Amino acid sequence: MTETTFTEETLELLEDCPCEQDALDFIKAHGEKAFVDHFETYVALFDQYQIAAIDAFIELWSVEDLDHFQDAYYGEYEWSRICGMFRKRLWGCSSWHGILDRNRLEGIMGELTV
Repeated sequence: MTETTFTEETLELLEDCPCEQDALDFIKAHGEKAFVDHFETYVALFDQYQIAAIDAFIELWSVEDLDHFQDAYYGEYEWSRICGMFRKRLWGCSSWHGILDRNRLEGIMGELTV
């Protein structure tokens, strides 16, 4: 088993960290320098946002862009709401019953096969 050695600054931050395992996972994924530079921002975002959203942002952009997460975050949507907006904009129906009209359904199927 290899023992990881950290700089003094990293060790101090690890001591102050409320969840050491999250910190170690962050170091493993993004490196020690990113931990020293950005981990406080990362932890501060936990209070308001889901970790999956924060990690997706980092994957899409970078850990260096974490300061811009709140500017880029649009919130969470329920799938039923997204489907409803999609249905209204694409087919002009306020409910799924309108889509089931035979003529409308044939038109939709034609649009989808194009």
